[in-house]
Amino acid sequence: MMACPACATDVRVVVFPALFRDVTKPVVAESVMGDGEASCFFHAGKKAVHPCSGCGRFLCSLCDLEIGGDHLCANCVESGRRKGTINQIESKRFLAGYCCQSLGVLSLLVFCLPLGFAWASLGPGNGACNRRRWRSSFRRNPNRQRCAGP
Repeated sequence: MMACPACATDVRVVVFPALFRDVTKPVVAESVMGDGEASCFFHAGKKAVHPCSGCGRFLCSLCDLEIGGDHLCANCVESGRRKGTINQIESKRFLAGYCCQSLGVLSLLVFCLPLGFAWASLGPGNGACNRRRWRSSFRRNPNRQRCAGP
């Protein structure tokens, strides 16, 4: 808790926790040093770290994707995502924005549309449906253009 410098009230300040974490070094794949070492299937010059749990291909530290304790290559992750066999991958999210937008449109339909029908249903001679007034305005207008029909 800190005191606000302007009004002296107690203020709780929460700092983003990643701010204080040590910066990790990026993953760098080691180069193959000798003839007896296995190389990555996708990068021939990089040293293999793990075999893929799905297909058995050797993977370097760049290609290795650890999901649920298994080491998988990108091809196995994609095929598992398509088949639905890998449960740890989140492929769909609930978007609250679409829900709010749908509720807004629905409220317009539920509340405003009946008001429009009520206004239009006042009948001839009342409100928006005064057909006599419309017809009389067309008859009295001498500058009205006529259609050149056959």
